[in-house]
Amino acid sequence: MVHELRSSIEGSRDPTTHISTPKFVEEVTIEVMKAYLTVELFQTMAIVSLNMGNLTLETDTLKNILAIGEKEKVVLQEELDKEKYFQKGYKNNLEIWRKNKVEAEQKNKVFIKKLQDENEKLRGNTTWLKS
Repeated sequence: MVHELRSSIEGSRDPTTHISTPKFVEEVTIEVMKAYLTVELFQTMAIVSLNMGNLTLETDTLKNILAIGEKEKVVLQEELDKEKYFQKGYKNNLEIWRKNKVEAEQKNKVFIKKLQDENEKLRGNTTWLKS
């Protein structure tokens, strides 16, 4: 941009140009253009800085979300392990209960059979009393 400005200034020194620009105006114009470029550079740097800040915030947010997700994963895995342990214990207790139930039923059948046999013996012994 300064180059374009200088070429236009140099063009004003051309003897065929009808308008001549005073030297101090040319120098002021160059200084203004340099200041303008500095302002543009500063604005660009400010925008880049803001974008970098936003990128940093977004990155930190995503890191936090990831960390929270990892913690939730650990908690859910622990709950799943507890549930599996409970289910395993429940199945084991159910098997023990069924085994005990079968044993109790068998003992009851033997006991009932024994009582029936004793009852038959007692009936046989009471028949001679009735006669």
